Amino acid sequence: MFLVRTDHDLHGAPIPSLTSKLIAVLAKNPDTEEIVFTYQRYSDYEFVLNEPTHRSFEGKDVVLFLDYEIAEFFHRSLFLKETIRRQKPRSLIVLLPLFPFARSDKHEPESISSCQLLLETLTEGITLLITVNFHNPEMLRFARSKVVNLLESLPIVEYYQLQNPKTPIHRIVAADDGAANFAHQVGQLSGRPVLVAEQIRTGSMKSLRSLELIPEDQTVLLLDDITRSGQTLLNIIEAFPKIMFHVYVTHSYLGSTRLKLSKLTNCVSFECSNTIDREGTIDLTSLLIWQILTALPGSDDHVS
Repeated sequence: MFLVRTDHDLHGAPIPSLTSKLIAVLAKNPDTEEIVFTYQRYSDYEFVLNEPTHRSFEGKDVVLFLDYEIAEFFHRSLFLKETIRRQKPRSLIVLLPLFPFARSDKHEPESISSCQLLLETLTEGITLLITVNFHNPEMLRFARSKVVNLLESLPIVEYYQLQNPKTPIHRIVAADDGAANFAHQVGQLSGRPVLVAEQIRTGSMKSLRSLELIPEDQTVLLLDDITRSGQTLLNIIEAFPKIMFHVYVTHSYLGSTRLKLSKLTNCVSFECSNTIDREGTIDLTSLLIWQILTALPGSDDHVS
């Protein structure tokens, strides 16, 4: 089996921690080899892919990691996938924790068409796509391969000890429609009621509904699947100063917003996964390893 990734050197960034951990576990198999493709960059959209010499993927099992700057350099990822696919591997599993183009709040025909084209191109000729908390699962119908869309519901329930009815988290709240499926699954596993925060726009103003139903003395777990600016989270927490919030985000780009959240007295904690954030508290390595191993041909030989 070949584990394929890129060198991540375009901006001097280290390998994402999730990739490092996954490769460390999978590479324990003596028949496994890590392959690193490098890029010679000319501009953001001009590059040369340097293939490792004396390597053939024909008839082999390949796991391709696409988890770095996927939004900014998606064209590179598609090019790399095609480079491997044309060598006719026995199986090609693509691990793509974040697919940022499937916006549930974008219903314009051009947005749907763009997402459809990217997803069709990515999944053409592969065995399986593994992703985490896909923002709009309805878009997965455009995939041309099998897709496993993982929700990290069980790790969240375990981390916050929600299996214990005495744990002082009374409700699960989805930050928006994109996080609703995730929140409902956590709610089912934990036996806690679920609400979805509704942002109602009136002209240039936004107001929040549904959370008004929460008693002021309760503590909630606020879930979001992908956060860039963090403004949605800030709006919700600031709008209900007497409700205490634990916050969890799957794919977090928060940066400076983390500091803003820490200054809110009713924000008890902020956590995220390690799909993007190297310091993510919720480690999804085990969840993904199982999916990769069981998807390989002859999986009984890989899974112990």
